[in-house]
Amino acid sequence: MLLPCGQKSASAAVPGTAVGCAHVPRRPDALLDTYHDERHPVGADLLASTRAQTALMTGHSPEGQALRARLSGLIADLPELSRTLAERLSALSVAYPAGEDDHRLAGTRAPDLRLGGTGLFALLRTGHHVLLDLSGGTPPAEGVTHHRGPLSVPHADRAGVAASLIRPDGHVAWADDAPDADPRAAVAGRWG
Repeated sequence: MLLPCGQKSASAAVPGTAVGCAHVPRRPDALLDTYHDERHPVGADLLASTRAQTALMTGHSPEGQALRARLSGLIADLPELSRTLAERLSALSVAYPAGEDDHRLAGTRAPDLRLGGTGLFALLRTGHHVLLDLSGGTPPAEGVTHHRGPLSVPHADRAGVAASLIRPDGHVAWADDAPDADPRAAVAGRWG
């Protein structure tokens, strides 16, 4: 999706992951079917945002200019509105649907957690899932980058989390609070 000024959506990692994983023999055929359920609501929101931004940028009437001025004032005066808009426009607010029995973090976007001398985003540059073994007791999973050790900088929403599996697009595929939790079923399952 392109705005008239050239801004575009960056959502290619998820379909690439689903398509790539669908060709691995142990991955379930239904993995590719998750693409619509996950991305369709995101795409619909992107389209609505693009239309709204286009209307704001191309509304040269007195009414359009007044609307832009009013919105700019609200953004400047309300930091929470500014943050919400920034997160939505950058897609950092995207959260994918998780199952009833999934961990509270499943489907949410992981921040750039500090892990020793590196960060989560640096580990994700390989294009593979990253297993964060924060307790040191989680068994490794095949085909993922495994990081063992606690967070260098505590993060409030990660309190009590022993391990989490981060998808290449930066979203949490699986998490568990048990120090000996086994992520292998998640790696081979829906979140592949």
